[in-house]
Amino acid sequence: MQKYRVGIHGDNFLMKTGKKESGKMSFDTIRYVEAKDEETAEIKAIEIMRSDSHLKKTIMNDRNDPPVMFVDSVIEIKDYDSNNLLATAFRFYPDDGSGKGK
Repeated sequence: MQKYRVGIHGDNFLMKTGKKESGKMSFDTIRYVEAKDEETAEIKAIEIMRSDSHLKKTIMNDRNDPPVMFVDSVIEIKDYDSNNLLATAFRFYPDDGSGKGK
């Protein structure tokens, strides 16, 4: 199995922070995965994101206005530290409505 650094972008995430909405947000994040090839690495990284319980708890979108995520980079790497907390960090910022992910 190869190791990959997968960059993921999200748009149109209506987020809840504390007890109120923060508005629609975009994010960038990186996930590290082991996979047989780049295509499988993309699939695994998106699956990790979809199962992120913290992210799921904060999303407030209606079904008719869903958030979107897509892989914007896949890089094969030699190794990674599976204990690296930055591997689960997000960089959130206001969604500018550009539809980068649509």
